[in-house]
Amino acid sequence: MVEELYCEEPWLFIPNSFSPNNDGNNDVFYFRGRHILDFSMKIYNRWGELLFETTNPNTGWDGMYNGKIVQDGIYTWKIEFKTISSDERIMINGHVLKTK
Repeated sequence: MVEELYCEEPWLFIPNSFSPNNDGNNDVFYFRGRHILDFSMKIYNRWGELLFETTNPNTGWDGMYNGKIVQDGIYTWKIEFKTISSDERIMINGHVLKTK
């Protein structure tokens, strides 16, 4: 008999770089997680300008802003969510490197 374990703790994967060059590998900066609710992700440039925003955890940033690909460099992200085990709102932030 196999016993299945159930864990309500959030699991997160957030890459530190991406390369939107249409080669089929790592073309989109995306968040992956489990056991989360009420998700929000925002991407900013170095001047704090909002470049991308989504509330869908299955939607990632393709490096575009106003119909054009952004310059290579470091961009700031901010992710907020609730866990399924608590009503506590969690906010995390970091940086992602966009390359060719």
